[in-house]
Parts: sequence; C-alpha cells; structure tokens
Amino acid sequence: MDRRDPSMDPTAHPRPLLRRPWTSLEGEWDFAADPDLAGTVGRVDLDRTIRVPYSPETPASGVHWAGPLHRAWYRRPLPGRAGDRRTVLNLGAVDRVCDVRVGGAHVAHHEGGYTPFRVDVSEHLGDHGADLVVRADDDPRDLEAARGKQDWRDEPHEIFHPPRARPRTCWPATGSSGRRCTPAARWPAPAGRS
Repeated sequence: MDRRDPSMDPTAHPRPLLRRPWTSLEGEWDFAADPDLAGTVGRVDLDRTIRVPYSPETPASGVHWAGPLHRAWYRRPLPGRAGDRRTVLNLGAVDRVCDVRVGGAHVAHHEGGYTPFRVDVSEHLGDHGADLVVRADDDPRDLEAARGKQDWRDEPHEIFHPPRARPRTCWPATGSSGRRCTPAARWPAPAGRS
C-alpha cells in the first residue's frame, strides 16, 4: 500500500484549525491477540504486526483474526521529547475498554469504544522516546456494551454485521507549555442560552 505520511501533508491534519507539529501513528504496530485474557503488562508476547487504524478482524489490518477476541495488545515507539513543548497523545477510538502505558507508566484508562480521548504524555517521554502500549478489552458477547451494528454472533443477522475497518486516527501532538486551545462553536447558541 503506497501511502503518503499524513504528518507530511498539512491538509491531512486531523484537526486542521488547530494545526501544530504532529506525527501520525497510523501504520505498523507490534500486536498480540489475547483471546483468553492471559497476558499481563510486561508478560505478553507481541509476536505479530498490525496495520493501525484497522481492527484485527479486517483483512486491511494484516491480522485477519477469526473468532472472538476479548483482549488485544498494541505497541509502538513514540518520538522523544520536543524541548519544552508538551506532547499530547490523541486516540481517535479504542474498542471498548483500554489502558494506555508510555515508558512503562500507566497514563490513561478509557471506556467508550466510539469516543476519542487524549492524554498528556510529556512526563513519560525520554529524550529518545518511549514505548506506547495499549491494551484493549472488548467482550463481544456482552450485550450491555455499546456496539453499533457490530455483531456478537458468528453469522450476520438482522442489521448486525461482522467487524470491519472504521479507521480512526491516533497521533501525538506537541504544543507550547500551558497553552489551551478552545475550538470555536460550530452552531450559534439559541436565543436566551449561552
């Protein structure tokens, strides 16, 4: 797949109105399928690669996982510190419950699957970078969990279908220490509301 690095193309910035230095984390990551929930931090063999942002079940991921996958592990290096600038890791979505570690330190826990989140990882990056490890848990048979049209059975039925690629971008962005960015409102507030 011949694809230009999105961080080299300013029109591809995930939030073009808040442009700042950034690095795309799409591409090859170390990967481990953990269907039996046996892996633990530091004791999981990330023996495959996966193409992010694709889910392990899709051909585009390079994994082609078949069957339920209750837990998956992802790892890739992050670039080193950017001087006095803060580095914020942005994850477009991680299905469904995840824990994020940078340089061995637990930096985030997120539940939501469909919702993006971010975490400042500046304090955990060395001059030469650090490993980013994401553990994603998702019990496909938990019918109380939000799932959209993702199927929990082996065969499609009604409106439900097998998992397929729904790319969500992830990237670390650097910014000046203490700077806050507030996006402009997209719609004017109704009269009488603020």
